[in-house]
Amino acid sequence: SPESVQAREIFGDGASTPGALARAEGGTLLLESIDQLAPSLVQRLADGLRGGTVRARLIGTATRPATSNPLGAHPIELGSLAERREDILPLAVHFLAEFAAEESIEAIGFNGEARRLLLEETWPGNVRELRERIRQAIRLAGQGAISAEALMLATDLDGVPSFKDAKRAFETRYVEVLLR
Repeated sequence: SPESVQAREIFGDGASTPGALARAEGGTLLLESIDQLAPSLVQRLADGLRGGTVRARLIGTATRPATSNPLGAHPIELGSLAERREDILPLAVHFLAEFAAEESIEAIGFNGEARRLLLEETWPGNVRELRERIRQAIRLAGQGAISAEALMLATDLDGVPSFKDAKRAFETRYVEVLLR
């Protein structure tokens, strides 16, 4: 069951495999989408915190406000990325540098149209969606400035090349990178 999988991930199997709590002992454990945890597991975490058996700082993310607070949490509410437009470009630059370093690519930023469309996008998936779009764009674009097309943000379909032309452009960039 999903609850037993969650329990095994957090608390371990009781024998050979330690759970995330044991691995985070003395440190911090980030529980993403804590609002999706089974209520019995939230209660088990709360009991462990009160009883001192949980020896890690817990940070949880949630997509909706908590209706109750059994963990004694101190909520910090962040608006959506669309409500914090001033954060979009600095985050995009950060993710670009991170993924370019991972791929050993020298990315030089975003072209003007890409910057404009990054700011206009509604980002329903918030920072996670932005991060994944940047990761994919690095793989598509390779060296140089990241375009709106690489970010899959192009809105003008008249400007989209045919599949044949896009494939030819990709193959050309691919061979250039290999030759370098």
